[in-house]
Amino acid sequence: MKSIGIKVVSQFIPIGHKVKAMDSYRIALISHLDATGQSLRAVCEQAGVSYEQMKKVKQNKSKSTNVDDAVRIANHFGKSLDEFLKSESAAKNAEILALLGQ
Repeated sequence: MKSIGIKVVSQFIPIGHKVKAMDSYRIALISHLDATGQSLRAVCEQAGVSYEQMKKVKQNKSKSTNVDDAVRIANHFGKSLDEFLKSESAAKNAEILALLGQ
């Protein structure tokens, strides 16, 4: 059976999926990676965070990460965590998901 969803940046999100805080972080991470063309591995190495943990977050296999790692990733992109989560592309993708989830 084929999964039905919408393409958000480079990942499919099921229709009807409710956006939660971790989803917002995941969407922001994917948006920033796509916007900059950087690989997740390179970002993690430069930010000093676990690639395996961030890979799980990106693949939606983990529902959490620690705040320190989230801040380090945001700082890598030159933003505070708040700015990272509220970036224009991430905000648009989250808004689309929220509308579809209603």
